[in-house]
Amino acid sequence: MSRHFSSVALISLALGSVAVVQASSASAAARPSGAIPVTPTDVIKSGAATCAPTNGTFVAGTRLKGNYFISHSQQAANFKAAAAKAKGAAKTKATATSKSWASKAKAQQKLCEALNSGKSAAGGSNGNTGGSNGTAKGKLKFNIKNAVGIALVKKATVKKKSSPPPTGADQVAPEDTTLVAVDETGKTTEAISSGEAVVKKFLVAPNDKLYVLFASPTVVGDAASCLLAEVDPATGNPLCIENELSSVAWNSGEAGSLNPSIQFDAAGAIYYVGTAQSGRYNLRKYAAGVTTSLINDNIQIYDFLVLADGNVYYTGMTLTTKLTFTRRIDPAGGLSVVQGERAYFLMRFADNNVYYGVASKGVLTWLTKLNKNDDFPYIAPSTTTQIARNDTGKFCVAGVGANDGFCEIVTGTVTTPGVYIRQSFNTMSGKTFVNAGSAPMGTLMQYYPQVKRITTAIDKMTIGQVIVDYIIMAGVNTNGQNILTIHDTNAGTERKLIDETKEIEIYRLNYVSSNKIMFDGLRFADNKYVIGQVDLSTGAVVASQTGSDKLVDFQTFAN
Repeated sequence: MSRHFSSVALISLALGSVAVVQASSASAAARPSGAIPVTPTDVIKSGAATCAPTNGTFVAGTRLKGNYFISHSQQAANFKAAAAKAKGAAKTKATATSKSWASKAKAQQKLCEALNSGKSAAGGSNGNTGGSNGTAKGKLKFNIKNAVGIALVKKATVKKKSSPPPTGADQVAPEDTTLVAVDETGKTTEAISSGEAVVKKFLVAPNDKLYVLFASPTVVGDAASCLLAEVDPATGNPLCIENELSSVAWNSGEAGSLNPSIQFDAAGAIYYVGTAQSGRYNLRKYAAGVTTSLINDNIQIYDFLVLADGNVYYTGMTLTTKLTFTRRIDPAGGLSVVQGERAYFLMRFADNNVYYGVASKGVLTWLTKLNKNDDFPYIAPSTTTQIARNDTGKFCVAGVGANDGFCEIVTGTVTTPGVYIRQSFNTMSGKTFVNAGSAPMGTLMQYYPQVKRITTAIDKMTIGQVIVDYIIMAGVNTNGQNILTIHDTNAGTERKLIDETKEIEIYRLNYVSSNKIMFDGLRFADNKYVIGQVDLSTGAVVASQTGSDKLVDFQTFAN
């Protein structure tokens, strides 16, 4: 999520320098026949079953490494086919295994059918079932007027997993959490002042409005079954945005689904992805009280990107053919093909062009003014038949830098470098940086206007945030110790904000307008979960134990 900061913040920082699925690394041959790619938001737990949509219908199955999924019935079919070709003991074993998978499919499919009918109480990152029954006790209203941030808190009374607290696509039952407002000291208060609702996910938008995804259809104003609402911090009054779909998808923030779950154009239209009762995906646009569907229902979306001019880029798969693609919808509703493959990231860089990573080709550029692809790959290995604008050969050598996130070196072999990123940062001075690589690898790279490695004390970067022309980043050094640093992208200098001697494993970090960084994490000195802040003007660090309550998510307002 982009943030806008004033020149005052820039001065203060300068004074303070006295902070939709990645590609599988396993080969396709290692996956069972019939496995399909999924995004983290596809897979939902329903009781003991793991469910994911296949041809628009949730089926029981198994999530595989590299974000793939195979149904139990497909496993049964695979072993049945193997039994037909086998003899003797091998045939008997394959037949028995086929029957076992078929039995499991029959038993667990009942749990997944609850998702298809909208009756599951299982949770899941894009499910909206369970939790509140929508019976309001008074008019729903929020009290967030004086908050510097919003958090979703996992309550201490809930006996679940221990620290670290969940992040990204981790599953947390909505009834286990409470939405709270956070003040500048880190103190929290209930964010809902009247009415009844269970909030499952939320987003603080660049316009400082709060968007909340309810755990189940909830009474919001005149809408009796609202799933997604916009909250004005000044009044605390929610406005229902979505009351027709059965679910609204929420991006995990991992490679492959990096963009915010709710996006906006310059005219204020709101864009999001959801699913209908049938499980079919839908990309929606909400403007002036009118909702428009932008795609047909035979498409699964991995990630999407909205530009200020209303052009929408999305990457996904056609459900019937299983062919992947990257496409553009213009403001008039016209459709064009960007690439006949899926993009593993889809981002706007500082030059306002759209850059995307394709496993077979590298990082490519869609020139937004010309509405066409650049004739040359932006980042790729140059060959006798293809000249890349940035040849990765000078960065990546097989067998060297085995933990280099940019090169994606796996077992000594260089795969397609630069394609997998976890975050991108556009600075005020017109540069673009990325956190390159899939976990646990993370390398800070400049991608625009030049491609180059950044020298930093952090060996594996976990998270970061851009502030004007500075990048605050957390991660570990070459000794595996946790540190927090601030990198000046213009001067190329770096300062440690929390060093190895005060080690804190940071889970989330957010800038607040008082020129501080607020964070939560695990303090190694006493093995306690803490919420803290770093004063960027003075360098002072304060971290306090919070008791047993832990943040599931934490975001701050820009102003």
